[in-house]
Amino acid sequence: MGKPVIKPLVVLLLSLILVSECAAIHSQKRRMGQRVKLSLEECGELEKLEAIEPDYYRIEAEGGVTESWNHTNKMLRCAGVALVRRTVKPGGLVLPSYTNAPQLMYYVQGSGIQGMTIFPSCPESFEEPEEAGQEYREQHQKVHEIRGGDIIAIPAGIGYWFYNNGDVPLVVVILLHTNNVANQLGTLPRRFYIAGNTEDEHGEGGREKSISGRNVFSGISLNLLAQVFGVRVETARKIQGPDDKRKNIVMVGGRS
Repeated sequence: MGKPVIKPLVVLLLSLILVSECAAIHSQKRRMGQRVKLSLEECGELEKLEAIEPDYYRIEAEGGVTESWNHTNKMLRCAGVALVRRTVKPGGLVLPSYTNAPQLMYYVQGSGIQGMTIFPSCPESFEEPEEAGQEYREQHQKVHEIRGGDIIAIPAGIGYWFYNNGDVPLVVVILLHTNNVANQLGTLPRRFYIAGNTEDEHGEGGREKSISGRNVFSGISLNLLAQVFGVRVETARKIQGPDDKRKNIVMVGGRS
């Protein structure tokens, strides 16, 4: 048998993939080097740690409050992190979102449930039951109980939500590692909501210029959104939520 012939187009495609991967790795290393250099320059004169409060930006939503620390603070920039605290009322749901950086979530008090996607962009959400009478099994979202004292790590780009099913406020402090190599969008903390009509919890552009409409579907035309989801234009408008005043934490389950 003769040797298999590899078409020039295949070789070209493989070469382009290899070059692009090498360029991406080099770009990552260069960005990390710049960040490390910046951190060393900023931290050189840092002599002690000080207690600071989340007094930079505050969002009062229907189902709770979001407060952020000033991410330009020298200590936080030195550590390459940003911090947010959420206080969720009983029956409050924090709308699903994802960020440009890995997160650590520390639940200070309360109890509830949290959902986190496992396979982003997967077209199916449930697996057919293997036998008659069995329930559908969720395969692409991890749902588990949470309570005070829990610490949960969430990778960059992974969507999640959480709900307070208890009788006391659910309080969580979220640390975003903005200096992590997984962050491809710069050192500013960025959060992308998948639902609702929200504000930027880090006060992007200054406190007076916070942007509303952080829903990721807001920039898509209504007709295209309706076509993609197979719904009416009015339903697509509700998905974008321009008139939703509840912000990033909403009340659900008939509780208020």
